[in-house]
Amino acid sequence: LLRDQFGRPVPLDARVRPVSSNFNITVAQELRSDSAVVLETSPDRPPDCAAILEPQRRIDPEKWYSWPSYLSELHRKYRCPTYLIVFAIGEEATAVAAWARQPIATFQPGSGFAPLVIGPPEIPPAPTVEAAKADLPRAALGTMLHLGDPDGAEVAYRTLRAAYEVYGIDMLAWMYNLIRGIV
Repeated sequence: LLRDQFGRPVPLDARVRPVSSNFNITVAQELRSDSAVVLETSPDRPPDCAAILEPQRRIDPEKWYSWPSYLSELHRKYRCPTYLIVFAIGEEATAVAAWARQPIATFQPGSGFAPLVIGPPEIPPAPTVEAAKADLPRAALGTMLHLGDPDGAEVAYRTLRAAYEVYGIDMLAWMYNLIRGIV
């Protein structure tokens, strides 16, 4: 008995049918990830790696079809190791992280393609203003991941206070607006 990639039985009268191998897009279609970055360590060399960054607040099965598209296009364009990083945020972060870590079964079945997921357990919030000042980028990420926690306002305050004490009012305003935009 044959089974498909999901373990379901394949009917014995199944057939393989040739289809067009032409994949030209005839209608303009925009696919837009939340963010894409490229790491370049030398100006005269190709990028060392590239990444799609996707903040995710809820489970969205449609992402299993858009994420591979984003990643393959970034990979084609920059021709370097390419990653999909999902930031599980918000009140459902734990469930979203568990969902996002699953391999996307319909993308190269059996390959185990799964996003790299960063959620609240991976990046705890800075416990003090001094800790936030010691590693402000990590504190900012911890703030984004923990805004939905019961003490989310205190976490944000510690990071904003650290930003102000280290970089001044402009960084405080920038980070405040970033946090406000995410909320």
